[in-house]
Amino acid sequence: MVRSSMLLSAVVLRLASAKTSHFDESTGEYNLAWSAEGKHFFDDMAFADQTATAGSAVYLQHDAAVNEGVIETHDSHAILRTGRRLGGSSLQRFSGKVQTKQRWTYFLAVMKFHHVPHGSGVWPAFWMNGPGRWPAGGELDILEYANNEASKISLHTAESNRCKLDSAEVNKFVSMPDRNEMDNDCVTDYHPAAGPIKLGCAPTHRNGHHTPGHWASNPGTMAVEWTKDFVKVFYFPEAETPKDLEAEAPEPNSWDKWVVSYFPFAASEANHPGSCPHPESVLKSQQLILNVELCGDWAGYTWYPQSGDPDADAWRAKVDGKQCTRNHNSGSGDCCTQYVGQSKLDKYFADQAFFNISYLKVFQQSNAPTPPPAPTPACTLESKDPWASGAMRPCCSGLTPVVKDWDRDGRRYFKCTPAPTPVPTPPPCTGKGLDPWMSGSLLSCCSGLASVVKDWDGDGRAYYKCMPSLGIAPVLAVAAPVMV
Repeated sequence: MVRSSMLLSAVVLRLASAKTSHFDESTGEYNLAWSAEGKHFFDDMAFADQTATAGSAVYLQHDAAVNEGVIETHDSHAILRTGRRLGGSSLQRFSGKVQTKQRWTYFLAVMKFHHVPHGSGVWPAFWMNGPGRWPAGGELDILEYANNEASKISLHTAESNRCKLDSAEVNKFVSMPDRNEMDNDCVTDYHPAAGPIKLGCAPTHRNGHHTPGHWASNPGTMAVEWTKDFVKVFYFPEAETPKDLEAEAPEPNSWDKWVVSYFPFAASEANHPGSCPHPESVLKSQQLILNVELCGDWAGYTWYPQSGDPDADAWRAKVDGKQCTRNHNSGSGDCCTQYVGQSKLDKYFADQAFFNISYLKVFQQSNAPTPPPAPTPACTLESKDPWASGAMRPCCSGLTPVVKDWDRDGRRYFKCTPAPTPVPTPPPCTGKGLDPWMSGSLLSCCSGLASVVKDWDGDGRAYYKCMPSLGIAPVLAVAAPVMV
């Protein structure tokens, strides 16, 4: 009887301790599925070469990024930074945007950083994005901010994958106000046909809502866990990185202390049917992305230099005196674009606007679904931007992408334009003073020359040479010359 009682007590204790999180929990063990670190950080990354956020950054492909110092790899870390100004009259700067070649469904992703970009006009992001027309695949901004504004963790969906979070569920254990002030409605539409702009939801705890300068001077780790029921985002200051994560045996159910954002999809739908009708597919299979944008849709529109920024007083006077404008699109009249386009600020951006990343890792459970192959994307029509959706859509047949300053405002971007008609390569010909039969078969004389046969060397041997015609009718060589 005593043994039965002890056994029952052990079972009760195990059940009581099974739930370790105040939040919804994942089940199963996470194993390392993919990693990027050190010298090989960029090996399995795709380099984007166009912005979808209307900024003034010019993203470089791998080799150009290496040559310009936009990316570096070392034994312990990798660098992704803004580069120099393009030169000439351009106000743009080189920069980088990389994304994983692989997509995953339901995972734990972790980025350990020593430094993140900051500065006036700088708009960096560590984020993930789904396939298809944005934002129908879902986008989660894990670490994102612009200029000197505090960061916020935002989720963007379309109506097709809509989700309105239950605010009571979000704030059940700690306060996570919606920093976008959208009442936790994640539907996003920046250009609605009617009604107010929809920014998406951004439930962000104060520990995930810091200024860019704070993030840059406080190394740590960002992590995101996505399951069929929820998304959690974590931030660990460097000294508080969990031992299980360092050992590559992560147990996120024990990380409540570091949760900085929570998206309870399934619980919201259970509490309010129809509010988040497909919790398991609010997000489609996701790519992880890192980039450093300059100005553009967010950073350009809200740009206003702060004390400590170079020439802050002079540029605030320009803004206040309407000597330039603050725009969603970079261009020659945009205050932010003019500011970052100063070559004298090369060192300022080199010293501040860079990621220093120790690693990026993805963990999955053994039962995680394998995403289907990405469908062949629809093509982009003539005069349209193949990057307008946020992901590259190839130009339609007969068109080719061309990048240049289409609007003459200093901002370069792509358009699909008719592919140039190839100029036929003229057939090879025989030059002046040469024998058109020297190869063993006839190679006609070049333009303005005629084939002439005679005893050129005075040795009794006649053969052809291509000579200036000078009104002389060419001798047609229709057969190999006869030696006489």
